[in-house]
Amino acid sequence: MSTSSTSAARFIVCERSATWGMALRLPLERIGHRIVETRSLDDCWDELAASPASLAAVEATGLNLDSLVPWLCRVRAAFPRARVLVFSRRELDAAQWLLRAAGAVHVVFSPRQWQPVVRIAQRHLGSGPCPDDSEWQRVWHRLPWAAAAEVR
Repeated sequence: MSTSSTSAARFIVCERSATWGMALRLPLERIGHRIVETRSLDDCWDELAASPASLAAVEATGLNLDSLVPWLCRVRAAFPRARVLVFSRRELDAAQWLLRAAGAVHVVFSPRQWQPVVRIAQRHLGSGPCPDDSEWQRVWHRLPWAAAAEVR
């Protein structure tokens, strides 16, 4: 296995259902990223070990919360360049700050809130324009004087 294949950052989704993966697939593909899907925290850990600068998105449920919090702490220690965001349901809103303290960079409660997730992926993984930019905005950002115009 070559070093480039093991070091390329990826977007890893860890969930039992495909709800979040389906919601994010198209927006992430539009900015040039494919989703690597896993179904367990152990499998997600293996993917992070293969690509330690990846962005992982894991599902928090009432059943896995007790194991997810220490897992987040271990990820932060073992893979300092990796970032983890958490998907959950509104019922676990009270656990949001615990998840953040353990290492989650963001917590999302609805697949309809995919835009912040895509922006986080853009920042962490690097990419093209945000999918909700208009064609005019994408052209403007590529013009040589666009950066100078934004400074003023």
